[in-house]
Amino acid sequence: MERPRILVVDDELGPRESLRMILKPHYDVATADSGPSALEYLSSNPVDVMLLDVRMPGMDGMEVLRRAKKLKPDLEVVIVTAYASLETAQEAINHEVAGYLIKPFGKEEVLEAVTKGLRRRAGRKEPKEEVRRLVEQMRSLTKVSSKPGMPSEALREAARSVKADGYAFYLWKPEQEFQGEGVPRSLAEAVAGSPLLQEPWSSLDSDGPLKEHMAGFGTAISVPLRVGGEVCGVALWAWRGKHSPSTAEGDLLAAFGGQISLSINYRKMYRELERRTRELHRRVLQLDLLRTISTAVLRHLDLETILREVSENLMAGLYEEARVVLGEAVTEPQEVPEGDGVRRSQPILMNGHVVGRLEVLSSGPLDEGERELLALLSEQIAIAIQNARLYEEARRSRAYLENLVRNAGDAILTLNPEGTVRSWNLAAERIFGYRAEEMIGRPIWEIIPKDVWQDKKDKVVVGRRASRFETKGIRKDGSQIDLEVLLSPIEGPEGDLSAIIRDVTERNLLQEQLVQSEKQRALGVLSGGIAHNFNNILAGVLGYAQLLQMNVPEGEAFGKLRDGLKAIEKAAMDGASIVKRLQDFTRSRSERPFEPVDINMVVRDVVTITRPKWKHEPESRGVHIEMVTELGEVPSVEGSRSELSEVLVNLIFNAVDALPQGGRIQIRTWTDESWVCVSVEDDGVGMSEEVKRRMFEPFFTTKGPKGLGLGMSMVQGIVSRHRG
Repeated sequence: MERPRILVVDDELGPRESLRMILKPHYDVATADSGPSALEYLSSNPVDVMLLDVRMPGMDGMEVLRRAKKLKPDLEVVIVTAYASLETAQEAINHEVAGYLIKPFGKEEVLEAVTKGLRRRAGRKEPKEEVRRLVEQMRSLTKVSSKPGMPSEALREAARSVKADGYAFYLWKPEQEFQGEGVPRSLAEAVAGSPLLQEPWSSLDSDGPLKEHMAGFGTAISVPLRVGGEVCGVALWAWRGKHSPSTAEGDLLAAFGGQISLSINYRKMYRELERRTRELHRRVLQLDLLRTISTAVLRHLDLETILREVSENLMAGLYEEARVVLGEAVTEPQEVPEGDGVRRSQPILMNGHVVGRLEVLSSGPLDEGERELLALLSEQIAIAIQNARLYEEARRSRAYLENLVRNAGDAILTLNPEGTVRSWNLAAERIFGYRAEEMIGRPIWEIIPKDVWQDKKDKVVVGRRASRFETKGIRKDGSQIDLEVLLSPIEGPEGDLSAIIRDVTERNLLQEQLVQSEKQRALGVLSGGIAHNFNNILAGVLGYAQLLQMNVPEGEAFGKLRDGLKAIEKAAMDGASIVKRLQDFTRSRSERPFEPVDINMVVRDVVTITRPKWKHEPESRGVHIEMVTELGEVPSVEGSRSELSEVLVNLIFNAVDALPQGGRIQIRTWTDESWVCVSVEDDGVGMSEEVKRRMFEPFFTTKGPKGLGLGMSMVQGIVSRHRG
């Protein structure tokens, strides 16, 4: 037995080979890696079922589907896709695809889809051919004669028995009917109007009252035909010459007449039974025809396609012309003769309102069955029109919502309960760097931590309430971003979830900057409010300490007193230094006008000034730090020499603190377009991510009690004031 033939069309090698291996044990399988190659194969090879990927470069799956159906209208197609849109679903419905396979798929799903396609193909009948067949059957019923012949064999047999030269019967109830051989109808009609039928049988001759109707016959015998006790006809036998019928002949012919009467009665009952059978058969054919046309119409959701299908199916053997006209309505059925046929307009009612008409032109007169059929069909067309309009409304609403989701500013995802991504919008592509086809079917924890997802998902599933939380996200390039996630349950049996994800990295950075700005503002208020009074106090302490030192006598006896006064003096000086640094940090310094500054000269001076810090102090501990400068040719910049020097001093001091075991400090200057660039780099222990994030916060320090945490904040402030 020949095995069914399957064609697999997919531009990706993996899915294509996977499908081939699943189907190979059961079917003859061919593959194609593009739309054009698939169509070329279809044009010259028999194919029963085609498995078709939707998203392919060049000619996409929907275009391949349209062309394939033109090549092979009876081809069954199974759509293979990672996700389906409303447009592809509508296109698939219009072309009567056998089913969908959603990636990733399993073996059983593939085999089931192909089996369904083969079953549809085996049971499919072309609708138009079916319509023609049913119409021919229905019309043939109307042509069948409802007048089966009388038992003329009994008439002939009786004529042979009595050697008669002619015979006939005439029936005038329930309808006139004449059959016979030789005997004229006029004789039968004349007998019907005479009193001869009062007797069981009567003899007539050419010399009697009916001689003008004998038509050359010399003698005739008439027998009345009775049905239900009422005379409804007459039977006649005649001889050419003179014949004297005996009583036996008369009784015999009367008996034949009784048999013929019984046949007439049976025929009457048969006619009624036949009429009822024919009516029942006609009704069945009407319903079958209505079902066939309605199926062809209702399988579509596009209004234009529905109207075309109605016209094509009604013209497939039923009518010369057929069309559905919307808007131009008739309130009652109308028939107008046109040539040998009739043009009928049947109103189409929807919710009690006329919305159009079904108009047909027949090649001949319409029978009552066809009128009933058109009335029933107009009801089906009204349902199809209503369905199409409802579908169009749903399609527009769906398209509107899909457009909102697709173009939303936040990433919007749908996920199954296991965390597999089912949909992925444009904002998600922008935020995470993955295209939809890369993420659909993959787990959500590729972009957010798995433990966070599991914890939040469990709470949402159990509580059936949305949960909002913040977490870290991972982009395709490996970089981390801050995310705000709203995870919500989706009503339905599958238990899916939706995730609305917003990138809040910039927002969090702005918040941190705002907090830092508030700290600086608070510090400015604090230092401005207390600096004056505190300096006055320190000035008094320092002045008295210095004055007392000047008046302490020399000698060992006063040594401890002198040391104490020096400690007081040093503490006062340190306090004054702290107040000055606070004031310098919070002061806008707008009162200091910018002037041309030679950056290379600033670097040289600062290296010299800080030599004790990076050279002498480390060497006293046995640690060596190498200072390297690479100074390019750079133009002067507008700025404050003292502030820029302070920036470099802070950076060099921080570099020294990062080299407890020694190392190398490199200072470079260069130009980049209209910018003058300075870098201070060391090969020390480096900074953690947390330190990098907080290093510009006022009072944040990693140096313990010996650090105030103002150095890098001051560096940032100075560089910002210099528009760097």
